[in-house]
Amino acid sequence: MRCTAYSSTGILLFLELRHWFPTSRPSEFRIATRHTLSEIPLAWNHQLRIWRKHNRKKKAIIGGAEAPDPNDEYLLYQTLVGAWPYGTANGSPPPDFVDRISNYMLKGMREAKEKTSWARHNEPYESAVGDFIKSVLHSTEFLDTFLPFQRTTAHFGMLNGLSQTLLKLTVPGVPDVYQGNELWEFSLADPDNRHPVDFAIRERALQRLKCFPDGRSDKLMTLVRELLARPEDGQIKLYVIRQTLSLRKRNADLFRDGQYAPYAARESMQSTWSHLPELTNRE
Repeated sequence: MRCTAYSSTGILLFLELRHWFPTSRPSEFRIATRHTLSEIPLAWNHQLRIWRKHNRKKKAIIGGAEAPDPNDEYLLYQTLVGAWPYGTANGSPPPDFVDRISNYMLKGMREAKEKTSWARHNEPYESAVGDFIKSVLHSTEFLDTFLPFQRTTAHFGMLNGLSQTLLKLTVPGVPDVYQGNELWEFSLADPDNRHPVDFAIRERALQRLKCFPDGRSDKLMTLVRELLARPEDGQIKLYVIRQTLSLRKRNADLFRDGQYAPYAARESMQSTWSHLPELTNRE
């Protein structure tokens, strides 16, 4: 969404809004799923075939058809790739994760109005999908094939997330960061996305960054390497936001009046993924 305004000198400004509340899929979720997976269609399709084969027996037959149907099953896998929590111990999701995914899927199915809806609940179908989700998330066979793919996709998703953050803060217009999105954000549809923002952890991370000067230095480069070594905590994203906003502040005239020229990317993620045969060829 874009809002327009005029500066005191009459220059037209744009406020770039990348989030609008309430949102069902925050930026990191979209990047890890739609954006990143679209760059690796062969590997993604390969994994889908494996997971559908593993989980076929977990489905129920409702009204002569499988539950979940192919579209809802696809949405489930896409959601798991994008929303899987970082640092999950022993490969098992947190206790509340099954409920979060189940609630998200229920809302998605009802709003799609294919098998159920808010006006007419198809309780047998909804119950069967809920049981399927629980069975899948407690399946060692599924997790053994899912987690390696998800972790690799999450890595590229974080890189794409940093790229989008940088672009958002440098394209024409006034940059906007939705509260709570200073770090990675993987909440799902409301009420999952209505949790309070932990400002304390963000303040501590910001205070640490303030100890380093804006200019290039050995200490700053050491910090960057540390942040890149553990990108899952999101502090590398906060670093990009702070450094870029500082750059804009020091070069206000450039970002307000400067010209923008196109630049063609030279390497796609697909070529990078081709170096990971252990995932793309795994059966």
